[in-house]
Formats: sequence, C-alpha cells, structure tokens
Amino acid sequence: MNLKKRGGPSIYRNFEEKGRPRETRVNEHIDAREVRLIDENGEMVGVMSPARALEIARERELDLVEVGPNFRPPLCMLMDYGQYQEALKRATQGE
Repeated sequence: MNLKKRGGPSIYRNFEEKGRPRETRVNEHIDAREVRLIDENGEMVGVMSPARALEIARERELDLVEVGPNFRPPLCMLMDYGQYQEALKRATQGE
C-alpha cells in the first residue's frame, strides 16, 4: 500500500519500547516541551507547557497524567491518579 506523505509532521509517533511496558508519566515526570491538555470533564484546554499544565492541575488538586505519549504534542489529562490506578486494578482483577 503506497501512501503519500502529506506536508508537515505527523501528530502520531510510533515508539519502539523493545519489549518493555511503557510507564505512565505523571506530574513532574512529563518531559515534553508542550502538552495538549484535557481537563477532568473531558474538555480540551489547549496546548501549553507542562509547567503551566501542572500549575492548572495543582490549582484543581488533581494530577497531570500523560495518557497519549505517542501524539505530538503528548496528550495529558487532569485526574486523580490514585483513583485511576485503583479502578484499573479492580478492572484487571475482574477479568
């Protein structure tokens, strides 16, 4: 299948992790220059520096969680990361 590449960079990057599961980056561990921020209600806030996104998260007493590391800029959400981990744990135990 021959696909023509359109102008400009792709918004999706394919990372090869060499067989290792990717760790979810949270708060200060997000090392991108810019992030695309989604708030706790699922609304798009915009593209900004991780420092500004973390400031917004702290104002709302939430965590900044990188949920889409393969996008450009990476997709981050405001959420309570502890509750998110518990929900994932319950979901995987229920399988």
